[in-house]
Amino acid sequence: MKKTVFFIVMFFLFPYACLAVPYFHDPIPQPNTYIYGKDDDVFQISVTDDDLNASTVKLHIRVEDPTSTWSSVEMNCIQQTTSEWVCNTTVPGLYALVENGNWLLYYFDGYDVYGEYGNYGNSTDPLRVRVDRTGPEIEFLKPQPNTFCSGKINITLNVTDELSEVNSGSVEYSFDNSTWKSTSYDYINNYYVSDEVWDTTQLSDGQNVTIYARASDVLGNWKYVSINVTVENEAPKLAIESPLEGELLTGSVEIKVTANDSISGIAFVSYQISGVYGNLSCTPSNDTFHLLCTYWLDTTTVPDGMQELIITAQDLAGNIASSSVKVSIDNVAPEIIITSPSSGEAVQGLVNVTATVKDAGSGIANVTFRWETETTSGEWKIMSCQGTFYEYECTYSWDSTTVSDGTYSLRVQAVDNLGKSNSVTVKVGVSNLSPIANTTQTTTAQTTTTISESKTSESQQNQTTPAASFISNIAENEVVEFISKNALPIAAFSLSSLVRAGVGIHLRKKRATEMLKAQVKEEEEEIPEVEINVEDYKLYLDSVKKAIKDALYADKIEDLEAAAKLGVIYSKRMENHPPLVLSAIETIRNAVKDKELLKRFEESVKSKEKEIDYV
Repeated sequence: MKKTVFFIVMFFLFPYACLAVPYFHDPIPQPNTYIYGKDDDVFQISVTDDDLNASTVKLHIRVEDPTSTWSSVEMNCIQQTTSEWVCNTTVPGLYALVENGNWLLYYFDGYDVYGEYGNYGNSTDPLRVRVDRTGPEIEFLKPQPNTFCSGKINITLNVTDELSEVNSGSVEYSFDNSTWKSTSYDYINNYYVSDEVWDTTQLSDGQNVTIYARASDVLGNWKYVSINVTVENEAPKLAIESPLEGELLTGSVEIKVTANDSISGIAFVSYQISGVYGNLSCTPSNDTFHLLCTYWLDTTTVPDGMQELIITAQDLAGNIASSSVKVSIDNVAPEIIITSPSSGEAVQGLVNVTATVKDAGSGIANVTFRWETETTSGEWKIMSCQGTFYEYECTYSWDSTTVSDGTYSLRVQAVDNLGKSNSVTVKVGVSNLSPIANTTQTTTAQTTTTISESKTSESQQNQTTPAASFISNIAENEVVEFISKNALPIAAFSLSSLVRAGVGIHLRKKRATEMLKAQVKEEEEEIPEVEINVEDYKLYLDSVKKAIKDALYADKIEDLEAAAKLGVIYSKRMENHPPLVLSAIETIRNAVKDKELLKRFEESVKSKEKEIDYV
């Protein structure tokens, strides 16, 4: 029974087991590749089938063109094994059928002996290959065609293929079209570079050379090209006509250069000076190889001082020649710094005026000094200078006693060797007047000078100083009158003297101080708004500070406070600086001779610094 069932099943299934469709595979050419498109190009397909009807296997082919139609070509099939077949054929007239760069469409099909159909591709979804009959494009990057060469060169080629790939091992060059030299591919820059260096210095200048190159694509399409170049290793000749070595330049100046190159000619001529650079404009002089090149340089774009002007000429072969001259640039007037006296300083007698004068360009020609006021001025005086050509320390001893006391501008003027000048000033207060004496009231008996409690001789104790003599002859009503008239110079002078008990100023000190304090209180209530000259204001504050230090000398703190307040009030009302204050202070200072007291004074000032900071 079991045997019967087995034979029945096999009877029905065996025909279907034998009816498997032919399996087409491994086409040649592979789809989406390139072929040359010759008449003898081989098309091939492998088929797996035990019962293949070899006569039915065909290649169907047409050009990718909507107007073209399919052509069928019978294939020659050879059985390799029981079930493996290899079928191939060529396409007569293929070269004429398809042009270079066009796409060719194709597919394979066939039947077995049972009529089962097999295929690789079909008419609606065919295989595609592209026809490539040209070799790669070759471009010389270095050297370039019809140029001039110099030095040592790596032959550099740009090789590409629009259709199939370049066969990189085929890219070569030659100098005789016979002996070929290899190259290597530069993957960073995407070009081919010779493995050897071409040394043009072994050849003669002016020698013409032909260089050949060849390359093929992966289909074996070859391309050959060649270029001609000329060898030149001689640098251009260059001469700077202007400016000359060591020349002094200012403003706009002309750079003039001659350059010549008898083989390749001049490519360009450039200049460079202190980071400023550019090209000169060149025109033929005698012929195209001899050039006259010029450029107008704005020297104000270059720092003053000694600079190097570099001229560079390059010929068409890349040879470079350079020449330079050192020139001095001067577009800025001299720089002046008055180092003494300082602005706002009180001066008397011989005043040492000093200044630092610099000029990085042409150097200093002369330095002069004079005093000035708003309405008049002194004569220019030559200052004595020492130093280098470009930097001097200059001095002049000015006798301030030749002018009246007051505010003066001290001007220093410098002129460089190109005539550029500059001047600066400082404002000072001159106080050479002697203290006023022999007023209407005399109290000589009360003006004995007592500098300190230290032991002194009897003659010293009876000595009268100019300051004490002056105060001795001032009535207290005069002091009040001066203050009422806002006569700050006399008021400050009086106060400064009155608080100097340590130098023998006794007369009416207490009463005068009280009146000054009362005046302070009255003035504090209303302070007029008056525009004050800044320099005069500095002079005034300096005078008040010195007066306060005088008060500290005698440790009269109560008088110091009054002086400070009065100083603040009058500083807001003053229109002109008080030269008499300066005179008074110097008179008092000259009266102080005792070193011990001077030491005490310095210590007192140091300990009371905080009390005078606000002044």
